[in-house]
Amino acid sequence: EEGGDDKGLCMPCEQYAEGSYNQGCVWVHPGVETPCGECGDDQWLKGCGGLEAGVCTDCLQCGGDEYQSRPCTPNKDAACAPCQGLLDGQPCGEGSFRSGCGSGSEGECTACGACPAAEYRTGCGGLLGGTCTACPGCQHGEVRVGCQGQDEGTCQPCGTCEEGEFREGCVHVSGGECAACRECEGDFYLSGCGALEPGECVACDVCGSGEYETRPCKGSQPRA
Repeated sequence: EEGGDDKGLCMPCEQYAEGSYNQGCVWVHPGVETPCGECGDDQWLKGCGGLEAGVCTDCLQCGGDEYQSRPCTPNKDAACAPCQGLLDGQPCGEGSFRSGCGSGSEGECTACGACPAAEYRTGCGGLLGGTCTACPGCQHGEVRVGCQGQDEGTCQPCGTCEEGEFREGCVHVSGGECAACRECEGDFYLSGCGALEPGECVACDVCGSGEYETRPCKGSQPRA
């Protein structure tokens, strides 16, 4: 009999597959299956399913030291991870570093930059590009060889020259070059020219009373 006094039964609202929800299941209405809505750019739909239509939510923005490990999709938020973690899973090769990682970007492996003459790069690797540092000095009589790239090089003895020459300009990272010993004018001779020293002009000795000259004062020889 229509109407009657049967109160009926309370039944659970029907649940639908992912991507839709039950709209209008209330009181005596079973509701209808309704597709989850779409959100604007840089948003995702949070909580759509069951009896809920969900809410459009801004996608997660990664921090300055994070990259996006999972993209933001219509129904799932983005995920971020520390840039430092990339160094284990995707390390850059020797002589390079990961540049531009952060604010969602993975960045890329980039070669360590070149430095000007007499400098080499220190601290390049991982997430850091390093800095140019002056090549260390060597002690007197040595020159620094091979200071370039990321190598500080080593100290090596300055080269030798022929007799009558000296090595000029052997200092820091320059090996210098051989130069002829100079000639002195007048009654002077050149003393100490050789190795790394240009020498100096020294006045010739004068023979004393009762002495005579056995060797003239000339070139690099004093009078005798």
